[in-house]
Amino acid sequence: MDHLAWTAKIGLVVVSSATVSEGRYPRVAPRDVGFFTSRMLLRGQGVAAMTAMEQHAARAIEELASVPVDAIAYCCRSISSSL
Repeated sequence: MDHLAWTAKIGLVVVSSATVSEGRYPRVAPRDVGFFTSRMLLRGQGVAAMTAMEQHAARAIEELASVPVDAIAYCCRSISSSL
């Protein structure tokens, strides 16, 4: 099978410093599912830094929608658990 012949495309919105999601998702998905990433810039730590990072979410989602993807996973445990 051509590795570029995707039956589904999933967008991942990740924190700029994150390294886990992009490696983990393809390992558990069928081979014909493609993953595409957009990042939200995170500078520093704490609530203020996370709040500032969240300002990049709409841009990241818009970028993935232009692919277009079939679904978007918001991969930020700290922020997504508080929404």
